[in-house]
Formats: sequence, structure tokens, C-alpha cells
Amino acid sequence: MLAETLQQMKQDGIRRALAFVTSAYSSYSGYRQYREEMVRAQKEVGPDAPEIDKLRAFFNHPGFIEATEKRLRDALQEIPAAARQNVQIVYIAHSIPVSMANTCDYVHQLEEVRKLVAARLGVGNDALVYQSRSGAPGQPWLEPDILDYLHEVKARYLASAVVLAPISFISDHMEVLYDPVVDSETPSR
Repeated sequence: MLAETLQQMKQDGIRRALAFVTSAYSSYSGYRQYREEMVRAQKEVGPDAPEIDKLRAFFNHPGFIEATEKRLRDALQEIPAAARQNVQIVYIAHSIPVSMANTCDYVHQLEEVRKLVAARLGVGNDALVYQSRSGAPGQPWLEPDILDYLHEVKARYLASAVVLAPISFISDHMEVLYDPVVDSETPSR
């Protein structure tokens, strides 16, 4: 509906627009592809299509970091006092193919968020893991997978409690809520 929306904007006399991509991080499917779609829609609308400026990736924006920190502080307060001595924060991001990750700053940006938030919280026991791997079984995707990682934490007793922090999703949806609890034998996780 992007071309139709731009056409309506053109008819309404709107010459400039600002696009907010809800992915905080840079990757092809999470960011650049949206820009390509905007350019395609502008060409379809033709001359005088509204100009579209895209907001920058906001992974390290102070407001995003502060909100992430606040949500984690709230979650940490819910852990019983006896289990707080060795809490591990597990930052969860959407997995992408390794070939895609090698052509963008996605992992670097996720690591920056992890470090910024961990420093603000004063927590050193943390990890970055991935969920929602899909695609061809032979294609390598970013790892470790959340389910595999949680099994390892439990088997090796690496933490007294674990707080999951989905940092690449700015809203909860089925993917965030469902993936971490699926049986590890499920092929598309």
C-alpha cells in the first residue's frame, strides 16, 4: 500500500515525509529493504512524489537504551532476593543468515546495545543469543540459539536466575512470546 499512500499524499499536497522503520538495527531485511521499497513506490507514483527521509537506525539512541535499561531493572526487581546473586541477562535478537550478517553492522550494533545497557545496570553476567531462525536447513544463521543456550545454562548451572531481554523487537508479538518456549526439537525455531 506504500505506492497508494504516496499517491494520496501527492494529491493532498504533501511534498515531504519522514519514515520511521521499527527495526532499531541495520540489516538488509530489517532496514535497507524498506528504503528500496520507498524508492520503488516513489518511482511508481512518478514526478512530484513526496520526498521521504528515513530516520537513522536508533539502536544506540539514549531513549532506546534508557527504556531497555528500565524494563530490565523492573524485571530484575521481580527476582526473589535469594536468587539475585548470580542473575544472567540474556539479550535476544532475531537471527539472520550469517551471509547477511557479514554485509552489515547488525551484530556490532546488537553488541553495542548489550554493552551500553549492561554498563548502566552494572551487570557482567550476560549474553547475546538469537531466535526465530528460519530458511533452508543448510544455510548458517547467527547463533547461539536461545533454546540451546538456555539448555546449556540449566545443565551447567551458569546462573541462579535468567532474565530474557528481547532487544531487537520493540513490541511483543507471537514470535517473541512463542519462540523461547518452543520445544528444542521443533525444526523452525
